[in-house]
Amino acid sequence: MQHGGIVSTTLNTLCTMIGAGILSIPFAFAKCSVVVGCIVLPLSYFVSLATVWIYTTCCEQNQVFSFRSLTVLAFPNFSAVKLAKLIESLIVITNCSALAVYTKVIADSGPPVMASVVGTPGWYSERYVWIFSTALVFSALSIVKELHEIRLLSGLGFLCLLVVCVVIGVRYRSRDDSVDVSYLPDSAQHALGVFPSFSIFCGAFLYHMNIPTLYFELRDRTPARMMLTAALALSLALVLYVSVGLLGYLTFGTAEVLSGTAGGNILNCYDKTDSLINVSRALLVMHFVCAFPIYVVVARRSLSIIITGSHEEVTVLPRAVRGVTVVALAMALALTVPSIGILTSYSSALVASIVGITLPAVLGLHLLQRPPSSDAPPEASPDGANPLLKSTINAPKDIASPSSSILFGRGLFWFLLVFGVLSSAVSVFVTTVDLL
Repeated sequence: MQHGGIVSTTLNTLCTMIGAGILSIPFAFAKCSVVVGCIVLPLSYFVSLATVWIYTTCCEQNQVFSFRSLTVLAFPNFSAVKLAKLIESLIVITNCSALAVYTKVIADSGPPVMASVVGTPGWYSERYVWIFSTALVFSALSIVKELHEIRLLSGLGFLCLLVVCVVIGVRYRSRDDSVDVSYLPDSAQHALGVFPSFSIFCGAFLYHMNIPTLYFELRDRTPARMMLTAALALSLALVLYVSVGLLGYLTFGTAEVLSGTAGGNILNCYDKTDSLINVSRALLVMHFVCAFPIYVVVARRSLSIIITGSHEEVTVLPRAVRGVTVVALAMALALTVPSIGILTSYSSALVASIVGITLPAVLGLHLLQRPPSSDAPPEASPDGANPLLKSTINAPKDIASPSSSILFGRGLFWFLLVFGVLSSAVSVFVTTVDLL
């Protein structure tokens, strides 16, 4: 199953990571000011690189390639079944949240695009029509079996997103210089806004729930090769995030970016009759369609593990049923939450902080502070039927003990753990206060 190369894995990473979250980066800058955002955004980049390393090294040292196996190894005294279902449920929620954001952005982008093409409003201008259409398209794409099968879609989706970023840069040149922009924190709201902004930035770099699967499918996998894909993807994402975040925020200013009309989506700030922006909206929809299978494959496998105890989906019917279930959960969330700003803030504060900071810190403390083990995970079957949930047939590779690494040690793991919990709690509090 090792079909993924450096290029395809990097493209899958980019297409998974850089999604609708990029539209909320200007929102995060508006929450904390320009200077603070330019400091916190690179900080979240380095935190993400560190936690990718932790996940990858945990997978490699223990030769397991799922969250379930890693968590059971880290907490041998707890119920393996309950832990497995908890972690896999978290992955399902994470990916469904991302798909819900995709759906809401498509529902926002579709009507103005069609109005600009047809010239007059009609049934195609209704948001519910676009949500229903999105559900149908996503359901049809939900039967993709493995991630390497969609490498061409990943490349196409990323190119679409690049064009959107370029258009935002072009429209920055016609900005109104009189808009109110905060370059430094000038209020208590800005000071507290650092925490939700950090969570949003971390959420924008989040693809951690897919790391075990991506690493498992990586050809000639080693931590160094996986980190190469991560460094390439995260570095390019950082450049795009800084560009879109600054240009989007400086174009419209604090009041409009944080307004209810924008809803956390910078594209909503532009004129709905702007042809160039409508092209961007159409390309963004195409990007979401290309990125969707990456989310659904991982969520579907997690759902399969929750229901059957195995990720195996030999026939099309189980894949289709579970894929449609994931789509239905995402649609329900999209119809319930009023804006992507709220959805991104809460999902980043809760899910992104747990999956992207807290959980890798816990895994590092439990799994990277002891010598590598050649034992199979507790839930592995003796016949070796499930390679994602057990040790592989090959012996563990000879790698240096991570506990002796000069880069990551116990102090870093504890720092990430405490910082992840605190930032998550404060972010939820600040977001709730702003909502009320």
